Amino acid sequence: MAIWVVLAYSQHPDVADVISTNGNPQDSADRELAELFSELLLERCPEEAKAAIKSDGNLAMEAAFQVLGQVAGQELANNPQVNSAMTGFTRYLDHKRLNTFFN
Repeated sequence: MAIWVVLAYSQHPDVADVISTNGNPQDSADRELAELFSELLLERCPEEAKAAIKSDGNLAMEAAFQVLGQVAGQELANNPQVNSAMTGFTRYLDHKRLNTFFN
């Protein structure tokens, strides 16, 4: 799911020109996500899904898959290399000014 999330975000116009992919990875990621979706809904949790939909309608499905997306994002963010890249900007901060600001 993490690959699907990254590929989906890569379609945003603000980043599309800095991200390149080989072949058509979106189609493969879409297929894998469809398999996961079907497995969760139809095989692993059909009764729970039916009960949630009966109780909360489509919002139940949206919430459930929002959580899956959050887990995928956390999976990416918890990787040491990703964490390093996400915090790399801090080497350019004016730490002296920030310390004065926060103290």
